[in-house]
Amino acid sequence: GPTPFIGVLDIYGFEHFEVNSFEQFCINYANEKLQRHFNRHVFQLEQEEYAREGLSNWTFVDFHDNKPCIELIEGKPGILNMLDDVCRSQRTDEDFVGMLYQTFAPSDDGPKRPKDRGQQQQQQQQQPAPAKRDRPQDFFGKPRFDNHAFIVRHYAHEVTYKAKGF
Repeated sequence: GPTPFIGVLDIYGFEHFEVNSFEQFCINYANEKLQRHFNRHVFQLEQEEYAREGLSNWTFVDFHDNKPCIELIEGKPGILNMLDDVCRSQRTDEDFVGMLYQTFAPSDDGPKRPKDRGQQQQQQQQQPAPAKRDRPQDFFGKPRFDNHAFIVRHYAHEVTYKAKGF
């Protein structure tokens, strides 16, 4: 028989609403892939070609590579991979979110607050510059007050997805 598939047709682009569900997740995933394709072909491959040809009258365009965000979604482990595991084993949406938190947002106590102003200034001087986001988990977040949701930091916007019904 015919092979089942999911087709995405999105004429409006990236979606971010007050409540974002699986539908918005799929649309935004498709747009991440389109953005990656665009960046790769318009910026990366063209600039590599210019360099090979030895062109000197162009300026390198630095662009954001969203590959780690795509890896967060489609990698192993990744959001879709974990969703597939949860669905196959007939677990719940809460189990799914728990797996995501455990994998991409392991709990820690976070930075300790300095007790006095001198310690605070000393700690600020020791902190390195913010790191470039280049790992899949850098594109994942855990909402402060909602244990049934997760955040993906897409190229266009940070989106909180409600896991109910995923």
